Order: sequence, then structure tokens, then C-alpha cells
Amino acid sequence: MKNIRENPQLFNEFHALLVHHAKEYCQKIPYCAKCVLLKKCKFKKKNNDLKKNSKSKKTRHIFIVSDATGSTCEMVVKAALIQFRTTDVHLHRVRYVRTEKEIRDVVQEVMAVDGIIAYTFVSNELRDLIFDQGRKWAVPTIDVMGPLLSRFTDYLEISPMAVPGMFRSLDKNYYQRIECIDFAVKHDDGKKLTDMYKADIIIVGPSRTSKTPISIYLAYRDYKIANIPMIFDINLPDELLQVDQKKLLG
Repeated sequence: MKNIRENPQLFNEFHALLVHHAKEYCQKIPYCAKCVLLKKCKFKKKNNDLKKNSKSKKTRHIFIVSDATGSTCEMVVKAALIQFRTTDVHLHRVRYVRTEKEIRDVVQEVMAVDGIIAYTFVSNELRDLIFDQGRKWAVPTIDVMGPLLSRFTDYLEISPMAVPGMFRSLDKNYYQRIECIDFAVKHDDGKKLTDMYKADIIIVGPSRTSKTPISIYLAYRDYKIANIPMIFDINLPDELLQVDQKKLLG
């Protein structure tokens, strides 16, 4: 800390990096394997002792495989996972899978980590292929979209168009929502103050008070959100005085 010059914007950036690192690696069950600060971490030894005295937990890997973005499949998987009390599940999203080779490669990757596949393909051929490959290599597979398409085909008496990604392309609010989420990420923890005036809501508060989760939640509801941390002995940025004060939320 003593090597950082007294510059609020630089300090905010440094603070944001620490918060991001903590969210990625310093979780309830610490993910120390790939932590770049492992050698200097005071908690490392305590964590290793904790592991010796507790039952080892197997890491589960769920691969979300799709011929488009995989967002629909991911939402369904996350909705189902909420019903299970576990934190040691890693989600891997594999997008735009549209060839036989890509499916075979994915199945081999999943087999190597003893994982499971949840997939959405609008093409019958790709659905059949990933099912056959999963059965061949003893990899569990879950067809999220197929049964729904089959039932609708029988009921509506027409065949689906089998065009990947149509749900997102037809959603008029989709791109607006993505823009809001992108805005929230770029304006997290006091970043990009120069165009903060574009925000619909500006959240101001101390660290570790859930400013970032609230920002993402509101961004998903189509609001442009910026958040500013309150740091001891450092004044709030002057840019806050130049925006519409009705936008401020403490």
C-alpha cells in the first residue's frame, strides 16, 4: 500500500482488483490452486490444516454445451442447482458447437474430469450425436431442449426451423440488457468516472456492502448502474457533484 501514490482513481482501481481477486479465489471454500498470491497468503496454512481435518469434497463439473450462446441452458441449470446445498460445482459453458469434431472433443474433455453435460441443440443430428458419444464414453448427458421441441412438433403439427440462437435474436430487450450489464461492469468500484453521468443510478457506500451484486441485479433489469466506494481518509470524486443528485443512492 505504501508504494501506491496518493491518487484516488489509482487507489480505486487497486481496490477493485483486490475485490475481484477475493471474489474469484477467497470464497467460503478457498480456491487456492491457481491463486497468484498463494506464496504470500497468511490463510494458506490455516486452509491446509482445515482440509486435513475435514472430509475431502469432490469437485463436480457441469458442462453447458450449445449451438448458440448457451444462456438458456445455463439459466435452467442454475435454477436446478439452487435446490442443492453445494458450493463445489464448476460450470463450463461451451458455445457455438456445430460440428461433429467439436462434440467429440467436448465429450472427451468432460470424460477427463468425470463431469456431466447439459446441452441445447436445435438440430436433431447434433442432439443424436452428443447422446451417442455420451453413451459410448459413459458421460452422462441431459437434453434440455430436445423433449420440448419434440412435444411441440407433435402438438403444433409443424417442424421447428432448427436455427440456433433465435430466442436471443428475437428478444428486443436483449441487447439493451447486455449494454446495461456491460456498463455496470465497466463502472464498478469507481471506474470510468468521466462518463458516470450516463448512469441511471449511482450507488455510493463502503466496501463489502453488496454494491456490485446490486448493480448487476439492477443492470439485468435494464438500468445503467455505477457504484462508488467510500474509503476512509479519501474524498469522494468531484464527478459526483456534477451529476444529477437524484441519481445518487447511498
